[in-house]
Amino acid sequence: KKNTYEIGLDGGLSTRFSLPDDLGKTSNENGYAYRFRINKLGGNFGYGYERLVYDDQYYTSDLGYQTINNTSKNTLSLEYRLYKPWKFIRSSYNNINYSLSNHYITGKITENVMRVNSFTTLMNYITLFTSAGFTPGVFYDFFEPRVEGRFQKGFRFFYTYAGISTDYRKKLALDQSLSISNSIGHYIAENYNFETGLRYRISDRATIKLNVSIGSDPYNIGAEDFLPGDTIIYGVRKLHSNTIQLTGSYVFTKNMYLTLNARHYRAWADHRYYATLLNDGSLEQNMQYQGNNNFNYNVFNIDFVFSWMFAPGSTLSLAYKKIIENETDGITEFKGYGDNLRNVLNDPQTNSISLKAVYYLDYLYLKKNR
Repeated sequence: KKNTYEIGLDGGLSTRFSLPDDLGKTSNENGYAYRFRINKLGGNFGYGYERLVYDDQYYTSDLGYQTINNTSKNTLSLEYRLYKPWKFIRSSYNNINYSLSNHYITGKITENVMRVNSFTTLMNYITLFTSAGFTPGVFYDFFEPRVEGRFQKGFRFFYTYAGISTDYRKKLALDQSLSISNSIGHYIAENYNFETGLRYRISDRATIKLNVSIGSDPYNIGAEDFLPGDTIIYGVRKLHSNTIQLTGSYVFTKNMYLTLNARHYRAWADHRYYATLLNDGSLEQNMQYQGNNNFNYNVFNIDFVFSWMFAPGSTLSLAYKKIIENETDGITEFKGYGDNLRNVLNDPQTNSISLKAVYYLDYLYLKKNR
């Protein structure tokens, strides 16, 4: 009655029907999923537990979007929330949680992570956010090998993340963040991602934001080639990424506005060496593999969208989209940003214009005015 606790339970069943084979037999797949949670909500302190299970046959992507199945996940969380101003803090949310996931069929641990998160807004509306986490034990990756039944023994890691956002009420605001991570016991070299954003409010109708992100992972690992004899080749590579994004909006009226999104994303990898995935999930350096899987990947896109809410819940949208996608494999020389961008802009591009109308039909309105 005091709205202090909540208990939730939901679940689903799925069936994928197959056509009969030559003998007239079918092999339908029947799956199930469920989620149970219990949380304490009221007050400054909160805690909770959640269990999520997808069996290996549960599949709903024919009706929507489903990322994975064949997993069971347990999460414990403890929270401290500050709703009222206290000294120099306007509000604060702090959380510590532990997640343990298992492969549904084998029972092997697929996720084993402890995390701490904090999000605090000061009295001057500057916001500070931090996060840190680590893997306290071993875990296995059943997805990266991309072959049914194979798995990779994951490398334990830790990460730290911190950022700041200045007062959004002012015309000019700054967003800044830095994350650093590293493996524990393997490939000791810092992985970092630095992101900065400038937000400028030109007027009460117009806002523009420039965001730049730079990332480097000196020991990125992933499956790359599949050879006869059930041999899976992994690459150990220096992976770099850059993102430059410009977004903006202009409001004509309370029901009519224009948005812009322009982005260039680049990722490139230079390999240190290659390795063979063994049956126990470990990697063994492969000196005989002669492939060159270095790559340089680019995406450049521009989106203009004009939206008009002509009735409550009803929208008319006119969108123009340009996209250029470019990937070069097996390269031996990586070009600088300027030369790379010029090559991308000279590549074939896709341009599209679309018109979309969504009308919300209110039965009660029709009934009243019949």
